This record gives sequence, C-alpha cells and structure tokens, in this order.
Amino acid sequence: MAKRISKLQLVFIIFLTMSACCEDPLDFFFNVNKIEINNSYQFRNIGDGVTVNQQGYRIKCFLNEKTVNDIAEYNKTCVSLGTCEQNFIGLKKDIVSLYISCDKDIWNVSAGIPLDNNNIRIYENKFPEDSQNNRLTIQEWLDFVNNETQLINFEWFIEFNEPIISTEYLKFRLQFEVVDGTDYITETESVKFE
Repeated sequence: MAKRISKLQLVFIIFLTMSACCEDPLDFFFNVNKIEINNSYQFRNIGDGVTVNQQGYRIKCFLNEKTVNDIAEYNKTCVSLGTCEQNFIGLKKDIVSLYISCDKDIWNVSAGIPLDNNNIRIYENKFPEDSQNNRLTIQEWLDFVNNETQLINFEWFIEFNEPIISTEYLKFRLQFEVVDGTDYITETESVKFE
C-alpha cells in the first residue's frame, strides 16, 4: 500500500510541476478589415480584366500578409513562453452579416443590390477531390468564423451555384456588417466569364 501512495504522490508532483511551468494562454484577435479578396481561377489568383470559365472561378478570401505574419510570430511567442493551453486566434468582433453584390445587373438583381445568398457557397479547399470539400451557406460560414477559436489558416473560396450570364466585366463587392454596427467593404478586380 505504501508503494501505491508513493506512486500516486509522484504522479501528482509531476502534474504540479508541469502545471507550474505553463504560462497562461495568450489570445490573438484580428479585425474583419484584415480580410482581403482576390479573383481566382482553379484556386490561383488572377489579375484584373481576365476572362475565365465560370466553372473554375472563385472569390478567394484570406487574411492580409501582415496579419498572417503576426499570427506566425504570435505562435512562436506562445511556444517560447510555454503556454500549455490552446490559444485563441480569431475575430475581435463578430460579423453579423455578409452581403455580396455585383457592379452589373446579374440574376435579375440590379447592380449594387445584394445577391441571393441561396446561390452562393463558401468553403475551404482542404481536399484534392473538390467534391469532398464541405460547402457552407453564408450564414453557416458566419457562425463558423464567429465561433472558431483557431482561425490560423484563413483561406476561403466563394463560389456561385447559379450561372452568371453577362458579356461585361464584373466586379464583386463584399460588405461585412460587424456586431458594433460598423461596415467593412472590399471589392474584387474586374473579371469576365466566357
């Protein structure tokens, strides 16, 4: 019996020692205005005024380079400080809504008016087989990014499920409404569908 107690005491002492060495977790918050967008085709960035097939077109959403570098430095700091718990990396303020509009009339929607969210999906390109990538509605995506505690790899693709019939160059605008009532607007460069 004495040996069992000493083993239990040893485990307890090791646990206390490890707990004492750990620092409190640090948190990293970023604002919605750190999100940038680009036109992409087959998951590669494309320039302004390019004509592409709509099937391979996506709007790419990602964090700006400074924020990505800040997150990398933050993670290095957490490792060097020996934080034991998983640290929070996420939005400083929740996004209440996301509206996507076009600068030209499409889908019987006038230029500048929000498009029908039922025709839009957002997903991460995690799997080589595209059909394995889980598509989210805009509301599902908002719920995810508002509640996710580890938004380290922030790269999302917006696709349109409905064909866009247009012979014009199009620009898409994303308007994020934040919980505090502020808006953040960002816009793609022009693209044309063949």
